[in-house]
Amino acid sequence: MPSTSPMFHSTKKTKPTDFSKFYEREPVSKNTILYNSSGGVPRNRSRNFNRRHHHHLGTRKSQRARKKRRRTRRTSELIFMTQNVQGLKKDLTDLNILTHQIENQSWKSQATITFLSECRLKTNQQLQVNNHEIFIHGESSSTGGVGTVLNKHATLAWKAAGSQPPITIKGRIMGLHLEFGHGKKRTKFFVISTYLPCTGAIDHDFDTILDDITQLIARECKKGVIPVIGGDYNARLGNRKHYGEHVTKCLGPHGIEQDINDRGRILTNFLQQTNLCNPASFFIKNNYSTWISKNTKKETTNRYHTLDYILIPFLDFKFLVRDSAAIVDKLLPSTDHYLVKMTCTLRHNNTASTPNNNNKKPKSSKPSPPNTAPPAPSTSKSPPAPRRNFISATPAATANYNQQIADSIKAFKSSNNNIHLTQDIITPILQSSSSAFPSL
Repeated sequence: MPSTSPMFHSTKKTKPTDFSKFYEREPVSKNTILYNSSGGVPRNRSRNFNRRHHHHLGTRKSQRARKKRRRTRRTSELIFMTQNVQGLKKDLTDLNILTHQIENQSWKSQATITFLSECRLKTNQQLQVNNHEIFIHGESSSTGGVGTVLNKHATLAWKAAGSQPPITIKGRIMGLHLEFGHGKKRTKFFVISTYLPCTGAIDHDFDTILDDITQLIARECKKGVIPVIGGDYNARLGNRKHYGEHVTKCLGPHGIEQDINDRGRILTNFLQQTNLCNPASFFIKNNYSTWISKNTKKETTNRYHTLDYILIPFLDFKFLVRDSAAIVDKLLPSTDHYLVKMTCTLRHNNTASTPNNNNKKPKSSKPSPPNTAPPAPSTSKSPPAPRRNFISATPAATANYNQQIADSIKAFKSSNNNIHLTQDIITPILQSSSSAFPSL
C-alpha cells in the first residue's frame, strides 16, 4: 500500500474575531430619521446622510417629475411583417389561416401591419376576417398582386387618418395612410405594399416601378409622414462591404456577402435617392435568407438569397426600430418564402392635443369704464426734446401768482430783520424766469 502522509492540525490558539465592530453604528438621537408620507422612504435631517444613502432616489421634485412622466408618457409596440404568399385562393379561404398566424407572430404587440405580395388575384377588395381589415389589389390572376392586412389597433389608426381608400398603381403597388397615438404626440405612417417583377417578367419594367414608388413617396409623405415599404423586391442587396462607405446610411455591415446582383445595385441607388435603408442589415442574426433556391446542379451556387425587405428612412430607423430580422417561419404553408419582421416602439402622451376652449369663463357683461388715458405715443422714433431749467418749466405766470410773489418780497424787504435782499440779488432771479413780473 502507498504510504500516506498524516495530516496535522495546528494547535496554535487564534484570537477570536470581534464581529461586533462591523455592526457598530453611531447612536442616533430621537426624531432624527424622518419617514416620507408618500412612500415610507427614510429621510434624515442631515444632507450628507441623504446624499450617501438616498442619492439614487433624487430630490422630491425629481421624484414628482418622474411620476408625472410615467403617467403621461406611454409606449406601444408596432410590428411590420412582409410575406410572399405565392397566390391566394379565389374563394379566399386561406385568409383564416393567414390571420391566425399573424396573431401568433405578434401576440405581444399592440398593432400589426402585414404586407402581402404575389397574391395573383384580379380584384380590388376590402374584407374583414377575424377582426382584421384586409385590402387586396391585383390586375392579373397569374402574376403580381399585393395586399395589406391590418389588425384591430392598426385599423383604428387607419380610421384616425381619415379612412382614406388605398392608392393602387399597376397591380403591384398599394399605399395606405395610418396615424398612431393621441394627444400632442402622433406618429403618421404611409405604408406601401409592393411586388417587383421577377427576372424573366416583361409586363412591367423594374426601373419603372421604382420610379412610381419614388413619385408616390414624394407626393404623399409630407409634414412628418414616415414611409414604410415592404414586399418582395426580387433583388439581392448584399451588405455594405460590396459598395463602400458611401452607403453607410442605406445598408448595414451584416447579411449574406455573396448575395448580390445587378438589380440589387439598382435598388441601392433607389435607397440613396429616397434616404431609405434596410434595417435587417444592421442587426446580427443567425439567418438572413428569405428564399432558398432549389437549383442543386452546381455545388458552388449559393442557394440562400434575401429577396424580401422592409424599408424605412434612416433617421426614423435610428429612433423607432428596435429589431428587424428574417424569421424561419411562414404565414401560409403553400409558400416557399420566409417571413421578415420589423419591430418599432412608439412613444406618445396621454394629454389632450389642444386645450378645451369650452372651459374658458365667459367675459363679464359689465360696461367698460371710459378711457381717460392719454393717447399712446407713436412707435416712430422722434428726436429728444431740449432740456429746460426749473424756472422756465414752472406753470404759466398769471397775474395773481405774480402779485403774490411781489407782495411777499416787499414785505420781506420792509421787515426789520438783519437779512436784506438787495436789488442785485433779486433782479437776476426774476430775469431768468419765462415771464416778467410787472408788479416789481
